[in-house]
Amino acid sequence: MQQAELISPARPVAETVPVQPFDYAALTPADATKLREVVTAIRCYQKKVGQQIIAIGELLLAAKQGLGHGHFGDWLAAEFGWGERTAQNYMRAAEVFASKSASVSYLPPTTIYQLASPSTPEPVRAAVVERLEQGERLSHDEIKSIVRHGKAAERRAREDAKRTPEQRRRRQQVEARRQRQLERHRQEREAELNQEAAARKDAARLIVQHVGDDTERLVELLKICRGIYAADLAAVRAPGLVDRRIDGLRA
Repeated sequence: MQQAELISPARPVAETVPVQPFDYAALTPADATKLREVVTAIRCYQKKVGQQIIAIGELLLAAKQGLGHGHFGDWLAAEFGWGERTAQNYMRAAEVFASKSASVSYLPPTTIYQLASPSTPEPVRAAVVERLEQGERLSHDEIKSIVRHGKAAERRAREDAKRTPEQRRRRQQVEARRQRQLERHRQEREAELNQEAAARKDAARLIVQHVGDDTERLVELLKICRGIYAADLAAVRAPGLVDRRIDGLRA
């Protein structure tokens, strides 16, 4: 049971970040091969951790049944220094994922415990497992978001069931109005981003067209000064103009 301490729910887990493809083309072929071997090895260890969680849970279930009521907590504290809540994480994972360990084994312990938790709606859990079984590699943050939205949807459904038909109709109208507002904001933001991208493209074209061989030097200068402002350009084009404006403000 020594390995159990290494994957205890009380231990911190590695931070997860949104998945972005790594560009191995930037490395030498030899370095790329070595790094891919490292990835394979780490994923193998990750898989073992997930399998160990489920295996420990199965052993704890058997031990709890054998000890009988009233002794399990004392045994956990004496042998592992655990409380029953820690053991419940393992046992719940075993109960839920015993037949699906291959699909969830690569997930971080925290994610396995969250998916197995009784507070996670069964339809949400089933949907996540189905995606995993289809070969999709979901990150901890992605699964956390799916579970959060699933819980919110279930809560709204329970609240909606308590409302009268007229209350439900009004709520649907409010939600429809909110969705229209969100869609309008999304479209406006998308238009702003497209406009900004087009402006950047035009600016880059003008720079290359007029600066020519000095483009690389300009790029380096922009990195140092963190950009250039309209006032800077005005000062270069008409050196006395900015000074006159400042004097006017001081008067």
